[in-house]
Amino acid sequence: HNPAFVTATEALKRWETGELSNEVRRKEAIVRDRLEAIVREHPVLDGEVRGRGLIQGIASDAVEGFGEEVAKEAFKQRLIMETSGPESEVAKILPPLVIEDELLARGLDIVAESVATVAARLSPVERQLAGVAGG
Repeated sequence: HNPAFVTATEALKRWETGELSNEVRRKEAIVRDRLEAIVREHPVLDGEVRGRGLIQGIASDAVEGFGEEVAKEAFKQRLIMETSGPESEVAKILPPLVIEDELLARGLDIVAESVATVAARLSPVERQLAGVAGG
């Protein structure tokens, strides 16, 4: 049981010093900035970023079951995403608090690719209705 005690002691140190909470806040900003950039890249989705901390996501009513569709695309690249909302309109991420920056960046890249794939499925008529024909 010594490894468990050592691990717990180290975790408590990180919590007491504020190191963990500072890291979570820093990563929260990374996630929020990246998700907001993804939303800006796809105005046809009329999306919005929701959540706080490291539990954040993108919501869109432009595609039926948006969250579910994004999660399916992400899963093809071995990223598991959660959905929420009464119509599964939110695709959300829940990374570990101690995720390494490189893994977080790769996960966000997969989210961006998945959202782009789903956005590309919108028909020209749907794009025109959104007021952003062709883009």
